Amino acid sequence: MDQSIAAAGLVAGAILLIAVGFVVRVATRAREKRLGHFVGQFREDGMPLDEDVYTTPRRERLAQHLNRFLARRDFVASTRRDLLRAGLQVTPTRFFVFRVLLALSGILIAVMLTRGQGPVSQLIAALVGLLVGYLLVQPILRRKQQQRLDAFENTFADALDILVGGLESGSSLTAAVELVSREMPPPISTEFIRVLRDAGHGMSYDDAFKAMHERLPSDDLGMFVSALSVQFRVGGNLATVLRTLGATVRDRLRIRGDIKTLTAQQRMTGWLVTAIPFGMVGMLMAINFDYMVQIFQPGPSRLIALAGAVMVLIGNLWVRRILRIEV
Repeated sequence: MDQSIAAAGLVAGAILLIAVGFVVRVATRAREKRLGHFVGQFREDGMPLDEDVYTTPRRERLAQHLNRFLARRDFVASTRRDLLRAGLQVTPTRFFVFRVLLALSGILIAVMLTRGQGPVSQLIAALVGLLVGYLLVQPILRRKQQQRLDAFENTFADALDILVGGLESGSSLTAAVELVSREMPPPISTEFIRVLRDAGHGMSYDDAFKAMHERLPSDDLGMFVSALSVQFRVGGNLATVLRTLGATVRDRLRIRGDIKTLTAQQRMTGWLVTAIPFGMVGMLMAINFDYMVQIFQPGPSRLIALAGAVMVLIGNLWVRRILRIEV
């Protein structure tokens, strides 16, 4: 069993390294191509380089066909939105290929771990490995989205102060937005740069900030977009409105901090109660491995262990849901 686990780990690691190398190489080639497009590669006589420089290899043509095929599917739009919300500069096609490689790795590991258990057991294990491998990146993606959203909300009040200062000094909204993009750290600077780019391409500021709210589904940003939309339609003193909104955002941030402080003990208790059963199993296996390994043998004992693990995880999710207080 130890040799099977080691072999499965080595094979899965090799597949992941190949996948990561492929993604990095494609991203590097795409970045170089965009740089060449914007900087401009010309000969001394002013004519562009020959077209054979940009001839696409068969591998890139295959990726283009895959992009066109996936672009017609509904889940591509949601995947692109999730990647933008997480701040990942990855196309949906590469993300999909990476998830497929993870799913294949999960199948391989599950089949190798259940070798000699019968075809039915191996089929069930392969299906479980497929689901686990394909869905493995989803919690990581959600975590990246939440971290980016928290970083935005923690500094959004300061960005509003900069906007108010720029407007009160007589600057236009474009100059104030540009000032925020220069002075604030990411992700606020990144998002305001996108707003300037969209506005420069002919989009109204109302639509540009609504697209920003689509990338960052923050309640504070939603109030800001609503205030701008109303001001664009009926007019008024935008600086006064944003100053009041900045005070409201700071009050909401303070209340969220108080709630996080008051529920810290309950969150720690939930994680501790979740970790105790798994810690006990690990400690008992270290003390008497031959006795504890019997619970993982085929039969009712394995089902009992699986049911216990599932109930512990459900309890953890339930506690987290109770402590999730919206402000």
